[in-house]
Amino acid sequence: MPQPGDELFSNAMEAQASGMVVNAQAAPEGGYDLLAVMQTAGIDEGAVHFKSLEGPALSIQPLPYTV
Repeated sequence: MPQPGDELFSNAMEAQASGMVVNAQAAPEGGYDLLAVMQTAGIDEGAVHFKSLEGPALSIQPLPYTV
């Protein structure tokens, strides 16, 4: 299970972490839902990965509320 502090990576930052998991819970449909902080450039590049550039790709979802 993903843990707070786990790093996220994207091609925008190459080998440097571009984000970090803040909180994680098992998702009702399977997998995990994460709350994370990250550089927006990582999202703009189209792929954010868990723990390494070769790690599982994350699916970025819109917030369930307006900001």
